[in-house]
Amino acid sequence: MTDTTPKFDPIPRLQQIAATIEEGGADTFDAPATAVHYIECAIKEIERLRNERDEARQRTKSILIEIDCRIEHGADSNGHLEAIYNLFKENKS
Repeated sequence: MTDTTPKFDPIPRLQQIAATIEEGGADTFDAPATAVHYIECAIKEIERLRNERDEARQRTKSILIEIDCRIEHGADSNGHLEAIYNLFKENKS
């Protein structure tokens, strides 16, 4: 199944808004420096969360590959559950 949800990237828009505020000065906002600061903080947080998400995806992929490998090589059913539990427990950050 393919995800057909459109991908919205808010960072370029936030950057554009920050630049507009910065260039427009007091005519645009009462406190442009404050608005710019909050937008830049939001951008940094979005980037941090994206990195965290990507790292979690990679860890999960590695765990699933390991589980597939163990299953393929004939681990018993109870062993599967224990292996899954141990892999997730070991890789929990």
